[in-house]
This record gives sequence, structure tokens and C-alpha cells, in this order.
Amino acid sequence: MSSHELLELFGARVVEDAETRTRTVFVDFPPENGAVAKVLRGGERSELEQMVAQTANELAVLRAAYVPNAQADQYDSRFFLTAARRREYHAEREQLRAEREQARDGDFDDDSMAAMWHQKEVS
Repeated sequence: MSSHELLELFGARVVEDAETRTRTVFVDFPPENGAVAKVLRGGERSELEQMVAQTANELAVLRAAYVPNAQADQYDSRFFLTAARRREYHAEREQLRAEREQARDGDFDDDSMAAMWHQKEVS
């Protein structure tokens, strides 16, 4: 398979200019479930995948309301987050980890409340 045929699989077209000896690659309509479309959507799911994830989330909420004392692993259910929300969640977790590590090491700014409670006596 040539590189041009491979690009066509990703919904791309190549326009060659003989005068300038350049090739321009256009991605007009990338396949909905292809890698190029996913990058263009910023890592988000396709519309169909979003509908399926939303339906699964709605069912999980309904099941939680219907059986309030059940454990999530009992039904092997989970919530499906968007790519943006997953990135935000991981950034929050990383910030919390860094703050805990800072608190454990005692590296506080002089103006922080934690610094007030962890002052050492100087003799």
C-alpha cells in the first residue's frame, strides 16, 4: 500500500504542485472513528461514542437510585468521563499529590497557614 493510499484511508487528499514541487495534504472529512478525527476533536469521542457513554452514565445513575446500597463493583459499572474531564481530574490528582508531598516534607511558604502551625523555635 502506498503512502497516498494510506492517507486516503484517513480521509486525506494530496494536491501536488509541479511548479513549486510541493505537496499539500488536506483532511476534508476524516473517518469518524479514525485517529485524525480524534485528534481534530481534541481527544474526545465521536458523537456516536458520546451517545453510548452518556446512555451508560444515565443507566448507572438510574441503577444507583434504584439500588442505593449496592456496590459499584457488584454490577461492574463505572462512569465514562470526557477526555477533557479526565485531563482535569488527573491534573487535580497531581496537584493534590504535590501538596501532600510538600506538607510531608515541611516545605511551606512563610505566608501560608501551614507554615504558622509548623514553625520551629529558634534558640
